[in-house]
Amino acid sequence: MKDSLIQYDTMQKKIKLLNLSKKAKENINIYYTNAIIQKLRELRKKEQNEYIKEIKNREMIKNIKIRSIKQLIKRLILSINIKLYLKLS
Repeated sequence: MKDSLIQYDTMQKKIKLLNLSKKAKENINIYYTNAIIQKLRELRKKEQNEYIKEIKNREMIKNIKIRSIKQLIKRLILSINIKLYLKLS
């Protein structure tokens, strides 16, 4: 669990140093955010709760860019309740 969060934090630092377009940076952030959200499925309830706190502390939900109706709905549901999103997807 912690490895994924450490990797996310490390990548955030590296992204700032790389000379990438804004869209490329957004896509990398979306990829890592989705991977971490999917990782929640593998965790037990107590671990899930800790992981969700870390997701909220890092404000990862903001990484989901609204480029379509589907992404808008995804971001809204994630903002309201991450566990609900996992049940729906």
